[in-house]
Amino acid sequence: MALDRDCDVVGVTMRLGVDSAADDAVIEAASRVARTLGIPHRVLDLSDAFADRVVRPFIASYLNGETPNPCVVCNDHVKFGLLLEAALEDGASVLVTGHYARVDATGPRPLLLRGLDPRKDQSYFLYRLLGERLQHIWFPLGDLLKSQVRQIAAARGLPSADRSESQDICFLGDSGIGQLFEERGISSRGGDIVDLAGHVLGPHDGVWRFTVGQRKGIGIGGGPPLYVVAIDADRARVIVGPAEACRVREAHARDVVWDGPETQSRVQAQIRYRAEPAFGVARVDDTTLIVRFDEDVSGVAFGQSLVCYEGDRVLGGGYLTGVS
Repeated sequence: MALDRDCDVVGVTMRLGVDSAADDAVIEAASRVARTLGIPHRVLDLSDAFADRVVRPFIASYLNGETPNPCVVCNDHVKFGLLLEAALEDGASVLVTGHYARVDATGPRPLLLRGLDPRKDQSYFLYRLLGERLQHIWFPLGDLLKSQVRQIAAARGLPSADRSESQDICFLGDSGIGQLFEERGISSRGGDIVDLAGHVLGPHDGVWRFTVGQRKGIGIGGGPPLYVVAIDADRARVIVGPAEACRVREAHARDVVWDGPETQSRVQAQIRYRAEPAFGVARVDDTTLIVRFDEDVSGVAFGQSLVCYEGDRVLGGGYLTGVS
């Protein structure tokens, strides 16, 4: 699309360093696309930064009983942090990626918007990009449906036109988090699964195996359905209870980025990528975002992001750290 605008285009692929074979496969696939398009292709080694800023915090967060979202962190620190900085230093004016989101640059400052395709919208992962960085970012796929993107790729003869999509975290192997821990020699600390009164219902092999709102795979059979209500990593306890015990009316977030009204505003808020937006009132200060929902919501897991919208516009958000 940038080529259609007669732009000087250079393809760049990041080497992340977690799995050399996977890195090599991604780089080779990107090289084939670049050759098909007739553009230069470069590889930027961000292995150390990816390990320090994404993988290690991801592991620490899980061991702390949280449910982290590494894509949010990677977008903030790596893709639209170090990669964007490198592109600008190399003389580029815009970093173009295939995210399904939009940037509205028609007003006095650029705004981040949801992608047109509601099934593919990725603005939840990008909410931390508000502000000056948006001046140098273009998401051309944000105005298209996925089916249209495949048609365009096929018309260009791109080898990726029919490639299957992956919804997995890019640095996890087929065995998931357990394999990541094993490769790094991290031992799993077991503990107890307890009910709301503290009664022990059974053992578990590590708090990182659970997330708030989880029902399947808890390992407690018989009786009424049980859900993960909370995780106490300090005591290695997973607290379970009925569905209603997972419901909260208010959610708190830290490390806030915000481009909305400075005091409070009416919002639609998402507590997870696949969660339905819920209406509520957001109050924000320099360090904290609090959303009071109109109705109770379930599945608020610390470490995920609380992202607020006004229609399609992203107002801001932060990392979930409390409920009431």
